[in-house]
Amino acid sequence: MGKAMTIVLAVALIGLTGCAVKKEYLAISGSKADGRVTLGYEHTSWESPEVDEAAAYDAALKRCQNWGYQDVEGFAVQKQQTGVDPYWGIEYWRVTKDFQCID
Repeated sequence: MGKAMTIVLAVALIGLTGCAVKKEYLAISGSKADGRVTLGYEHTSWESPEVDEAAAYDAALKRCQNWGYQDVEGFAVQKQQTGVDPYWGIEYWRVTKDFQCID
């Protein structure tokens, strides 16, 4: 097998497996009255997201403490929605996680 063919196969395999990309949970929505915080991130089909769950907890805790709550509890289930960017036509996923502020 030639060197050019090896490079083509390597690129194809990378495309199939996706590239590991660090993603950070960001605040998407929240309600001080309900004590609810929603964090999330987006990734494309060729990305293999790596997220820091402890950093997500810390971000939610900080938001809750700013609202006067003492602690936060994360829900076990993450939600995933898929969409297509209208400009580029690229499929993406939005991953969200809810947290409940507690006293």
